[in-house]
Amino acid sequence: MKGLIRTLHQQYVRRTVSPIDVVRAHLDAAESLGNQLNAMTTILRDSAHKAALAADERYRLRFWRSPLDGIPWTIKDLFHVAGTVTGCGSKAYPPVPQTEDAVVVHQLRDLGAILIGKTNLLEFALGLVHPAVGAARNPWNVDYTIGGSSSGSAAAVAAGIGLISVGTDTGGSVRNPAALGGVVGFKPSYGRLPVEGMVPLSPTLDHVGLLGPTVDDVAITFAGLTRAEKPLAHHRWRIATADPGHTTDSVRQVVDGLIGSLAPSASWDQPVAFDWSLANAVALTIIMAEASAVHTDGLRERWEGYGPGTRARLRAGEQITVADYLRARQIRRTLQQRWSEVTEDLDFVLLPTLPTAAAGPEGMPGGEALANATLYTSVFALLGVPALSVPAGLTSDGMPAGLQIIGRPGCDTEVLAFGRWVEEVRGLLPDPPHHITVAGHNRMVP
Repeated sequence: MKGLIRTLHQQYVRRTVSPIDVVRAHLDAAESLGNQLNAMTTILRDSAHKAALAADERYRLRFWRSPLDGIPWTIKDLFHVAGTVTGCGSKAYPPVPQTEDAVVVHQLRDLGAILIGKTNLLEFALGLVHPAVGAARNPWNVDYTIGGSSSGSAAAVAAGIGLISVGTDTGGSVRNPAALGGVVGFKPSYGRLPVEGMVPLSPTLDHVGLLGPTVDDVAITFAGLTRAEKPLAHHRWRIATADPGHTTDSVRQVVDGLIGSLAPSASWDQPVAFDWSLANAVALTIIMAEASAVHTDGLRERWEGYGPGTRARLRAGEQITVADYLRARQIRRTLQQRWSEVTEDLDFVLLPTLPTAAAGPEGMPGGEALANATLYTSVFALLGVPALSVPAGLTSDGMPAGLQIIGRPGCDTEVLAFGRWVEEVRGLLPDPPHHITVAGHNRMVP
């Protein structure tokens, strides 16, 4: 499925569309619908406009930098952007303008991509909404959760604000909101995208990830950032399914329907069995112990700036002993070896991204409706393998459900290539009710 970035780049090259008009329209959308959804924390109108003028001139001279030149994008407000305050979804981070860009920001600027703003998130990416910041809203239903922690990024992409967004994924924080928002979310192999210049949560498990309207958009961006080579022509894929055991009937029906459509084109193994609960517990132990260490000084110096729920979680993390933390890291290595053994002959493992679709106000982040969410996502951050969430379709209630594609360590481009094919089989999806079509481009392009 051809993505928006590829289409827009071709139109820039033909001079039928100008980066100036496109960026202006995305900025307007960020200020109108983005604020309505509480998706944006900062809008960079002046710098984005200047960058669009420069991109338009490069296309006029036929000297564009990359397919991303002139493409508007957003970034989770956990990354430093020169000249802006890093908010972290909190009131506890020092409100001092940053002097340098995060590495991934610098890389995308070098490719010509135009940063239009920063997006909302759960406080310090730890899983709870700061009451003074508020939750991002789901464009499919503004009374429903869009999960977290990269919630504003998913809401922005789903609403048509920016063609790509950069987020972070430590236990599912890119894939989770992508699934609930009906967009694509990609957590690459550990270390493939640079974390320098972002506020850490858990350095052992932190991944930089990408969200976009289609796999093609994410793949083009990932290739630009990593200079990744195209994957080899595929053989007959060998695939297995997995299910941690809490999937609701509505999500199972959508995901199984898509998997059934894929079945004739692959060889299928028995479902993968794994100790999901143990892996989830190990991941959460590492995350909470490291997050508490990261915030030791912050809690002491800026206690009142933290939301009460986040303070309580960080205090609980302080109770994890060094012995328990070291034991968790040892078990992680064992689980990595175990996963390699059970998937040795497989190209991909498929499972739902989350056990349920978005829920109402009672299911806002931290609520019971998504209590088992990390069972489906944290294990793959723990293992460091590439994980891609692709919209599988809509439930009978009209809410998105996600299919998660897991690949071998380091086989990121293969996962993205497979994800492109999954989209082709699935076909187009409608835009959510709260969506702006910018510069004549729909969210899904055939």
